[in-house]
Amino acid sequence: MKVDERIHSRGAGIVEPFLLRQFSVHMIGVGAIGSTACRVLSQLGFTQFHLYDGDTVQPENLGVQCYRQADVGRPKVEACRDVMASFLPHLDFKVHVSHYAGEDLDGIVLVGVDSMQARAQVWKCLQARGAGRVSLYVDGRTAGEEVHVYAIRPSHPDDIMFYEESIVPDEKTTQMPCGQQGAPHAQAVIAGIMGTQIVRWFRSEVFHPLVCMNLRMMHVTCVSSTKE
Repeated sequence: MKVDERIHSRGAGIVEPFLLRQFSVHMIGVGAIGSTACRVLSQLGFTQFHLYDGDTVQPENLGVQCYRQADVGRPKVEACRDVMASFLPHLDFKVHVSHYAGEDLDGIVLVGVDSMQARAQVWKCLQARGAGRVSLYVDGRTAGEEVHVYAIRPSHPDDIMFYEESIVPDEKTTQMPCGQQGAPHAQAVIAGIMGTQIVRWFRSEVFHPLVCMNLRMMHVTCVSSTKE
């Protein structure tokens, strides 16, 4: 479908939408992080999306994820596709009503899963199948009002080592009380940081492989430990 260039005209001087349309986006997990990031990237100018998630929309998701009351009970990937299509008509979606199971990946990969075990499995599959077709791998993690975004070049040895050191058993991660697990403002921030990292990569600018932000303390840490 032809894209009305007026849609992205306000941001064309930041990153050229035509360039973004050359890349597929694989969104692994379309919960709080993935559903929010999907809207950000589609409005930047990406048009080709692969969505992976085996869960259905639940009432408790409505307060922190980009879904509607009418979506409750539906597969998240189908609901995400329809919500995004209601904003922009020219998007191309391939939905996988299942958790990521080793399918071929290319272009830009975003990970917004809810466990370290799932992250480890995605990364293992990516490395086993060959990471050369994936230009950038962006992993978003939240714990209440603490957000972490990893932006990794999956064929870069220093990036690989840096990222793999961050994959720890789930029991060693921060476990938040039930009432503090959903922070919609944190999801908006993490989607924005993910988009920023992708834009900086497209502009060939130096970007940090890890950006951390504590929203309660309004404190940002950027970690630059990869080597050029």
